[in-house]
Amino acid sequence: MVHFFYGNNYAGYDAQGVGESSILSQDGTMVTLSYPVFKPTDPMCCASGGTREFRASWDGGKVVFSPPMTGNPNEAGG
Repeated sequence: MVHFFYGNNYAGYDAQGVGESSILSQDGTMVTLSYPVFKPTDPMCCASGGTREFRASWDGGKVVFSPPMTGNPNEAGG
């Protein structure tokens, strides 16, 4: 799970249930996150569904994701 802060204030997190993620880049206004995608038969060590990327930025008092994050980004179809 990735936690976001705006200044010294907690602003939120990416998604519940996230098992793995990586920060690919950040520039002070946007963070690019990568998530391995686990298929239902994958063991916890070895995602075989590729990766999924999201960009997170601060907009109007909240963290927004592009594309919108719905569900767990580690799950196939998530």
